[in-house]
Amino acid sequence: MSYFGILPVNKPIGISSRKAADCVKKVVRPAKVGHTGTLDPLASGVLVMCIGPATRLADIVQKMPKTYVGEFRLGLTSESEDIESELRPVDSAPLISEDEMRSALQAFVGTISQVPPAFSALKVDGRRAYKLARQGVAVELEPREVKIHSLELLQFAYPDFKLKIECGSGTYVRSLGRDIGESLNSGAVMTALLRSAVGPFDVERSVPLDQLESCELRDSIIEPGELFFDSAKVRLDESQIQLLKNGHMFLRDEFQIPLEADKVAAFDNNDQLLAVLCPHRDGRLKPRLNFVHHYDFD
Repeated sequence: MSYFGILPVNKPIGISSRKAADCVKKVVRPAKVGHTGTLDPLASGVLVMCIGPATRLADIVQKMPKTYVGEFRLGLTSESEDIESELRPVDSAPLISEDEMRSALQAFVGTISQVPPAFSALKVDGRRAYKLARQGVAVELEPREVKIHSLELLQFAYPDFKLKIECGSGTYVRSLGRDIGESLNSGAVMTALLRSAVGPFDVERSVPLDQLESCELRDSIIEPGELFFDSAKVRLDESQIQLLKNGHMFLRDEFQIPLEADKVAAFDNNDQLLAVLCPHRDGRLKPRLNFVHHYDFD
């Protein structure tokens, strides 16, 4: 069969995102596979795979909000900001109370500035930061703005605490733990991480990686149109589909869509995703991603 869709998998602890993608490739080959949003080996949870033509939608998935459950330990620091590298006790680290922790968390909700960890996949002069850091090279990354939609303290038993974090793309949870610890004059390292949701895809909808070959993928792969649950949508008739095949641009007046819409998902009458339309400089809607040739139309 020809695969075209989204497959959320539940990545276990101990393997890389690349390894998880390789496991999916073995099952769906020769279809292309691309994962969206790296999960470190220490972390488990939702890793969204884009399959077949849907690999072109990866950037849309990457920009979706994410939900994590992170566990941290106060009074420690490490180069990797988690327990994967040597742990260093913080001298004279204060004893933190639950009330102090709750108060500190308030400053980390909203748009905040965050310096990414040196042990990250970001590039410095064309090289991965984590590769440089492992070689002992001092890595300095520029701070950037990230969005923390909400922080909920799930458990606190000094020196350990657990948070539920709803955040925007580009957020490093271990760096968030680091900064919370520093704000309390104490270090903090991440001890465990679960990504419980990416956009509308949660752990309950995700296929355990070790069950890929035994499950029926036809039932597990999600229609790519679900990515546009909160986007403007239009339905094309037969004549418009024929125009789309030729890369035709559409007048905005042809559709009733909000003026502020930055992308429009175009479907046929069978709810198949045909294209992603974006505003063109002349005011028309241009197919930025066109999938119409993936389908057979009479």
